[in-house]
Amino acid sequence: MKTKFLIADEFRLEASGRHIGIGLWPDDVLVIQNGARSAEAGSDQNYAIERLGFLIVVSGLEEGTHKFRGTIFNPSGIAHSPDIDLGDLEVARGQSASVVLSAKPFVVTEFGLYRFDLQVDSLLISNTFEVRLKGQIQKNEAAAE
Repeated sequence: MKTKFLIADEFRLEASGRHIGIGLWPDDVLVIQNGARSAEAGSDQNYAIERLGFLIVVSGLEEGTHKFRGTIFNPSGIAHSPDIDLGDLEVARGQSASVVLSAKPFVVTEFGLYRFDLQVDSLLISNTFEVRLKGQIQKNEAAAE
C-alpha cells in the first residue's frame, strides 16, 4: 500500500474527479504569522489557521469497501480532536482512494510536530506535519548550526 499526504488551505473536487489544492504547504511545515490569534481559537493564548485541508490518497488497496478513520495528535501526543469517521469507500480494482478532510479553523494550541493517523480497516498509517510560529527555527535546522 502506498499513501500520499498533502496539506493546503483548501482542496476542491472537480467534476472530473481531480482535486485542486489552494495554498499548498509543500514541505508539511505550516508557518503561523504572529497576528494569527483569533477569537475562534477559544483563548488569547491559542492561534488559528483560518482553514486547513488534508488530502490523503491511498493506492494498492484490494478491491472492495474499506473503512477510513482519522485522528490528529498534537505535539504532546494528545488527540487534537475526536476520532473522525471518514466513511466507507468503495475501491475498484486498480484504483486509489482519496479522502479530504477540512478544518475551519484549525486551532493551534502548541507548536511542534503534529501527527495525522489514518486508519484504513485495521491498518494504521501515520503522517506528520510541523506547525511553527514565524521566525522559529526548526529543531533539526538548529542542530545543524
